[in-house]
Amino acid sequence: AGTSIMIQITYLCLQSLLRKEAGLDFIKSAKNVIVLPVCTGKSMEHALLWLTREKLKRERAAQVPPDSSSGVVLWCRIDQKSCLKSIMSACLDVVVVETRTSGDLVATDLGLLKQSLFDYGSRVVAIVSCTSCFAPRSFDAVDEIAKLAAEAGVAHVVNNAYGLYCRKVSKLISRACRVGRVDLVVSSLDKNFMVPVGGCVAYSPDADVVAGLGKSYPGRAGASAISDLFVTLLEMGADGFRRLLDEREAMVPGFRDALGALADKYGERLLDTLAGNTISHGITLNTFKNPTMIGSMLYSRQVSGARTIKPGERKDIGGVVLEGFGSSCKEYPDAYLTAAVAIGMRAGEGGEFLERLDKVMKEVRKKEEKAEKKRAAAATAA
Repeated sequence: AGTSIMIQITYLCLQSLLRKEAGLDFIKSAKNVIVLPVCTGKSMEHALLWLTREKLKRERAAQVPPDSSSGVVLWCRIDQKSCLKSIMSACLDVVVVETRTSGDLVATDLGLLKQSLFDYGSRVVAIVSCTSCFAPRSFDAVDEIAKLAAEAGVAHVVNNAYGLYCRKVSKLISRACRVGRVDLVVSSLDKNFMVPVGGCVAYSPDADVVAGLGKSYPGRAGASAISDLFVTLLEMGADGFRRLLDEREAMVPGFRDALGALADKYGERLLDTLAGNTISHGITLNTFKNPTMIGSMLYSRQVSGARTIKPGERKDIGGVVLEGFGSSCKEYPDAYLTAAVAIGMRAGEGGEFLERLDKVMKEVRKKEEKAEKKRAAAATAA
């Protein structure tokens, strides 16, 4: 009885928090949310398996002849392995919907997505879009994708792993639910509520979808994810969560200005991606011969989360080959570094990160200049 009461209280608190503080106005009751005791990727896999089964049930009810071809997921490309693996683990074929560039921003090619819906027709189980991504990747236009999903009559799952603390993303998802079709949105508990890793919240404008997903979960689940969230919500409260959201938003302009000034110092520039991504921010690293060295040196100096990407990387993930891996784009022109302004980050931590980044860039620059002088001297001697 105690566990049941704890779960009910947690769902009521979570529903209130997501609706009033995060701004997800489509969540009408606690029945619109469910906490799953697995990571975001496994939750996505479970959701896709359930959606596949529901599609088969509808086709059988309509006496549609069975299709021997496997189901297809149209995946709006985002270079994070877990989302791609979740589709493969659900035994579904992945169709990569490639991106296009607009200035520094990288965004899903909606024209290509529409064409893919036409090409694969009844084989499409779902579209998987993304609102949590590293710069220069932009949040997906999930409102436009929701319209396409509604027109085509296919499911739409939004990978919103760490977007609950971004009000801009929440408004975009709420609009998508109003103007089109959104079946499920999946978010990580640890990234959004700073609890231990291993839990996920799934939510939907349709309470029946959430109920069906919950009923299809096999076996009994551990209570650690829900108890961690329960304790955190009681300690944090609505006021505490709102304060964290406000602090994060207020930190973004100053952090970008300081990051841009540091880039200028080394002949680089701040990526102009704020219009499409207010969480992750980046600077070019085009004047460095080995930009990935900066990332490895930052990691050895206890800086986690920063990513350094150079053009031309190629990655094979379960047979799906992604050209230009890391930037979510086949041919992104710049090498770059990204850093995020996440929930719970304090102004002092941002400043400390920039200080360490400055030292690392200076050290790498000196090493490269020294190596260049050695090469020039050897060439002259020859």
